[in-house]
Amino acid sequence: MDTAGLIGGSFKQLPKDYGVIGFYLGHEDSSKKQNTQRLNFDDKTYYGGLTYYNVLKRKGLDEYYFSAYSKFDYTKTNIEKSYKNNPASSKANTLVYGYGAEAKIGANYYNAIDVARVSPEIGLSYYGMSSKNFSLNHLGGTKEHYLAGQFNFVDASAALKWYKPWTDKFKSNITIGSIVNLYTDARGKLKLDENTLTADVITSKYYGFGQFGLSYALNKHSDISLNYAGVFTFDNTTSHTMFLKLGLWW
Repeated sequence: MDTAGLIGGSFKQLPKDYGVIGFYLGHEDSSKKQNTQRLNFDDKTYYGGLTYYNVLKRKGLDEYYFSAYSKFDYTKTNIEKSYKNNPASSKANTLVYGYGAEAKIGANYYNAIDVARVSPEIGLSYYGMSSKNFSLNHLGGTKEHYLAGQFNFVDASAALKWYKPWTDKFKSNITIGSIVNLYTDARGKLKLDENTLTADVITSKYYGFGQFGLSYALNKHSDISLNYAGVFTFDNTTSHTMFLKLGLWW
């Protein structure tokens, strides 16, 4: 899968130590292939939301915090199905709206000698999706009509983060954690010609994830970083992502 995107936002310190509030907006273009079924997907996603962060208590160098964010997204997907020994193809468009929120509590423990930070945190999140009807008409006359659907997920998470500046310019961060799915309400409906098929969307109950990043400060207003993110389940489903990120702020 190939993905490129841009994200930007702004943050403001609230008066009387009430925390920091912000917003963000972003856009992603991605393309992926499903070779077994000869399917190509081109996605355009637009998203945005609000963020909040507040230090609840300080004890020496250490601090205890609360954070939250909301997310709203819109994805348009162009689907193209090709056929063996046939130059023609079938095409369809899908629309999916997503919305969700997450709240976390955690701590930042600083090691003044090693100049490092360890941050354990736990969180609770909700994410919902609403998909619109779409049809894929095959060359042989078969019609796949996917009915509109509503999907809801509630998850709990726990993570441990480690941040280390090696020099004034070179820094690294590592995150490991797990996710437990607490609630799933997801069912898909498909009309295949005159037949209607209904099936529950099955997701893993437990997930493990890891992230690793190396960043280099270009100047006091920008840096560049190489990042890896992986997701693992007990049913042998894995996801691996590597990306290069340029950060700008002022």
